[in-house]
Amino acid sequence: LMSTVLANSNIRFGALIYDSCDYESYAVERAFNMLLPSVHQCIRLHHRNESSLIAGVIGSASSIVSMAIADILRLAEIPQISYASTSTELSEKPRFQFFSRVVPPDTYQAEAVVSIIQFLNWTYVAVIKETGSYGERLTDDFKTKLKNKTICIAGELSVNVKDANTYVRVIRELYEDEKYRFVVGVIIFAQEDSVRQILNQTASKNELNGRWVFLGTDGWGKKWYPVENFGRAAINAITIAPKLYPIAAFDEYFTKLIPSKNTRNPWFIEYWEETYKCKFQHSPNTIFNQNYTRSCSDNYSTYANLSVHYFQEGYVHYVVDAVFTLVIAIKKLVDEKCSNPSRLKPLCKEFYPFDGTRLLSVLRNVSFRNDLSKRSIKFTPNGDGIGTYDIFQYQIIDSNNKLNYRTIGEFSDSDQVNERVRIDLNTLKWFKYYPQHLTWSEIGVTPRSFCSEPCRPGEIRTSTDSQQCCWTCRACDFYHIAVNETLCIPCAEAEIPNTNFTHCVPLQEQYLSIKNGIAWPAIILSSIGLLMTIYTIAIFIRFSDTPVIKASSRELSYFLLFGICACHLCAWPLVLKPTAITCFFIRIGVGLSLTICLAALLTKTNRLARIFNNKQRVQQPSCLSPRSQLGICAGIVSIQLIGVLLWIVLSPPAALPKTESKHNQRSLLVLCRTDSVHIAGSP
Repeated sequence: LMSTVLANSNIRFGALIYDSCDYESYAVERAFNMLLPSVHQCIRLHHRNESSLIAGVIGSASSIVSMAIADILRLAEIPQISYASTSTELSEKPRFQFFSRVVPPDTYQAEAVVSIIQFLNWTYVAVIKETGSYGERLTDDFKTKLKNKTICIAGELSVNVKDANTYVRVIRELYEDEKYRFVVGVIIFAQEDSVRQILNQTASKNELNGRWVFLGTDGWGKKWYPVENFGRAAINAITIAPKLYPIAAFDEYFTKLIPSKNTRNPWFIEYWEETYKCKFQHSPNTIFNQNYTRSCSDNYSTYANLSVHYFQEGYVHYVVDAVFTLVIAIKKLVDEKCSNPSRLKPLCKEFYPFDGTRLLSVLRNVSFRNDLSKRSIKFTPNGDGIGTYDIFQYQIIDSNNKLNYRTIGEFSDSDQVNERVRIDLNTLKWFKYYPQHLTWSEIGVTPRSFCSEPCRPGEIRTSTDSQQCCWTCRACDFYHIAVNETLCIPCAEAEIPNTNFTHCVPLQEQYLSIKNGIAWPAIILSSIGLLMTIYTIAIFIRFSDTPVIKASSRELSYFLLFGICACHLCAWPLVLKPTAITCFFIRIGVGLSLTICLAALLTKTNRLARIFNNKQRVQQPSCLSPRSQLGICAGIVSIQLIGVLLWIVLSPPAALPKTESKHNQRSLLVLCRTDSVHIAGSP
């Protein structure tokens, strides 16, 4: 791509490369040195001419460092393009007017973190933030994205990269404070140095391995430095980083570098010594080599027995994109200003004075496809990069407990909310630590991160503080259902809650049934009585003309036996399900059958009394004939019958449900309707 852009061009690009050491003050000092006339420290004096000028600055990686030098570059009107600074604050224009970046801002990052939390179904998380622009601004963006979401923050814990004690305090508070008891998800908004310190403190206590699932942003990403030597504390951790586009050509180039042939890079010696744990003979003592005694060699085979694993840093392609973007923008500006540049002097006089504002405008409108990374580059009007995020998980990847990052999905700022996070469940794995065996084992359940346990069926939430994720559970009153998480309503009188206390269901009707054990004695006794009565009637019929039967008032005896049969038959409607028909027979039968019996007994008793009390009289008492006696009985029974029929007309028989509550148990009894009229109409 570079050769294509600079084809037929005599423009030469040089670079002043400084290590900011990730400190603002140091970076500002370097920026001043770069912009002041002391440039001759890097370019020989006789080579300094109008063609040798600083047209743009690439960097820094850290947002806080980028902001520090952005103020200086704005005054000098020199465009700045970063390959890793993601703070939302850098999108503020005109404060950072000349700042651009090839990475997306943290606004998308905060959205990605929220989407992952929702995907994992977490409702209560803790936040560890690094003091400074990166951590604090990202935390603010995160809290903004949480609005109208059912996710709560248990607490915000701050760490300071310059104060190691803050890491000890934060981990202790996470472990000991009761409010973090059920917190599993811990969000880390910090750069890699702070992440490493957090993992260091976690790994220092064996019981904390696997206690939390860390969720990191691009400050952690897929970097090896944060997890080196502390990987066990990072198992299950999920991290995000702007989508990676590895450059195969870079791997081929870098793995062939050796110190003796890469002298132009002042940091390569330090890299080599730190990677292979050795020291070159003439190297000064540094924090990287001060503890090494073995001599370094250019020969790779010397280190064949060392377990050194090379992998490409995730932001390499962003650095390449930033360089290409600046080069293309400068080339376009040259073509715009100089229509006929000479071979010896490619920058025409129209190019001067250098117009940084115009270069910024050209840079913001650059769009191209990087053939090395296979990525398309373009910018938003604010100079922010557009892209997606890869989602990684730090996992045990083989039976030897080897640890590494694994890509499990991606996040994109899609208009479809459900399509923003795509995670492959086949690659997402969870591991549980067993301290007693010092082993890890894969589990199939996503760890839960919550404040309060879900309420049981029939309970509602009662908030304990301002957090909507924390509550206590209170049982609904008897015969109430929980219509939602906060409201109970009563069931109707003939209803009870279902087993889940979510709906009211009708009570099962209860009545004296033939299936009930209590009904069988009555049925058996009434059946025996009915059979004996029928047997008696049969005897009466068989010997109806005998003197004994005739002397017993045969007709009244039949009338009485009929009433007794009716009494025995009344037991059957009582053990059937109450309906209008059964209630009709009960209402007529019970009173009428007893009236028949009593009428027969009364008439017979009256007849005998009149006969035996009439010995002194010659004339026979009246109404002693069978017909008269039956008429008297019928008259007595008719009074009961008329009363019952009148009662039926005024209050038709019906089966009515009746609810009873006893010992916190509600039952629905189905009974025949009874009222004062019934009582008055009963014998």
